[in-house]
Amino acid sequence: MGPTTRALFAEVYARPDDDAPRLVLADHLLELGDPRGEFLALQLAKGKPTPSARRKEKALLEKHRVAWLGPLAEVVNPYHHVFRRGFLAEVMADFGGNTLPPADEWATVERLRLRGDRTIEVPALLDSPFRALREIEALDAGTLATMVTQPEAYPRLTTLSVAGLSFEQSPRAREAVRRIPALPLVDDVSLTLNRHPWTVEDFAWVYDGDLVRRLRRLEVRLSQPLDVAGWREAIEARASDLQELVVATGYFSFVFQRGPDAGLSALRVLWHGVTHDARHLTGVTAALRGLPLDALTSFALDLGETRFSPNQLAPLRNLVERQTRLSR
Repeated sequence: MGPTTRALFAEVYARPDDDAPRLVLADHLLELGDPRGEFLALQLAKGKPTPSARRKEKALLEKHRVAWLGPLAEVVNPYHHVFRRGFLAEVMADFGGNTLPPADEWATVERLRLRGDRTIEVPALLDSPFRALREIEALDAGTLATMVTQPEAYPRLTTLSVAGLSFEQSPRAREAVRRIPALPLVDDVSLTLNRHPWTVEDFAWVYDGDLVRRLRRLEVRLSQPLDVAGWREAIEARASDLQELVVATGYFSFVFQRGPDAGLSALRVLWHGVTHDARHLTGVTAALRGLPLDALTSFALDLGETRFSPNQLAPLRNLVERQTRLSR
């Protein structure tokens, strides 16, 4: 790679949101006969691509994928990554017992999902220019603890998901969660909270302080039993600007949104499982009994493709119809 080409790539990495450096690079590479130039031109073209253009784009990527990933090829999942505007934009990183390689190529990545041993920290996140990163999923608490000390490294980060660790055993991890507001634009946080047994009060370190007052959306993923009512009450009392609260398990998510009364009174229950086992519906019914159902302004039950029988659904539907004002 010649000095001009290196300089043009560096300009793309320095300005990942701007198409202008990518267009200049595309023209330069086309003049050199480099296939990356044609790929850039195809992905940067205005309007809906033709079937022929899509086939050409796919063929170029399949042929040159490893070369274009550069040092990231060793950790990028071959089935879970996306190129947009000619550069890597979304990626699942399979790093096993290794760290992520520091590289300029991370500068265009907008969405990063980590997969590997969650007890291993990924300090290399701090060694690369994540200038475009908006969302990071399955982040370990140890790396988060380091990230919040260098918020300038993640100027566009808005959404983060922290993997499940035993937070109650790690003061450093708890403090890292409390300090998420140091990341200037983050307003959407998902936390997997592991503790057996537990009460909502055990997680006061999540909702007492600046964190929930800063957020637009908070998701807490928990083990059974679900104290949905306790979480709603604790969060609503402290986070007047929060637009969505999700309390979730492996099978169900209770999604609260702001209703016309300005409270977290619009509830949607989402089913994530594939089993028809009605025992899980019993757990949902029990969780709903603790809520002030008569205060709901809307309620929806979304079972996806799963089909429970009317008899299996009857206790849940009867509870909602009997105790909410929505049917009246």
